[in-house]
Formats: sequence, structure tokens, C-alpha cells
Amino acid sequence: AVAGALQHGLTYLQQAKKKGANTVIYDPLGSEGFSLEQLDIYLLAVEDLGAKLGVIAARFYQFPSHELEVIGITGTNGKTTTCTLLHDLITDLGYMAGLLSTDVNKIGKTEIPSTHTTPNTMDLNELLRDMVD
Repeated sequence: AVAGALQHGLTYLQQAKKKGANTVIYDPLGSEGFSLEQLDIYLLAVEDLGAKLGVIAARFYQFPSHELEVIGITGTNGKTTTCTLLHDLITDLGYMAGLLSTDVNKIGKTEIPSTHTTPNTMDLNELLRDMVD
């Protein structure tokens, strides 16, 4: 849970607990005013959590990017088209491929709706782990 533009991720602590979370890592910056002591959940404060989330997510999902050939496409226009064409070419050649794009995420033949142009670091590592598996 980190401070966002409008609110801290701790705002969603009760929802996370209802969904089964038993541990929450949070950035103490911006957490003032939250009553954390009364919750029956393990809390771990990590300074500058936003900068450390990439490593935490990769470790949690056992570094899936180390087990894949990863291609990243950058630029102003045409990224989704280029990714889609490359994905289709690779799969048409008989290789297994995944796709993360603005329009859709694909793992093998399974399509997963894309909710963001770029997945957050936890979602990204989860998708990469699913591709490995």
C-alpha cells in the first residue's frame, strides 16, 4: 500500500482483508491518520516502498522474467500494433508467446482483458509467471 495521487493504498485495507489478505506491506509516508493497530492483519512498514516494489514483486513471483525471452517495444505511436503483429508472427511460426498490450493480454491462446496500458509491477510479474507456468 503506497500513497497515490488521491489517497493512500491503506484506504483499501478492509477490502484486502475481506479478500483474504493476512499481510500488508505499506509505505509509512502518507499513512498518518490510519488506525492500523485495531486490525487483525500483519503490517510491515517499508520506507520508499514504491521504489522497491519491482524487486518485491519479482521475488514474490520467483523472477519470471528470468525464464522468458522478453521483448519490449517503446515509442509514441504504433506499440500495440507492433506488439500484436510480432505476437501473431511468433505464434504462427509455432512458438509459444505471450502478449501484454493496451488492448488485451494473451497467455498462449487465453485472452485476459487489459485494464491498463502498462500493468503495475505486481500484475506484470503475475502475468509473466502465468506465461512461464
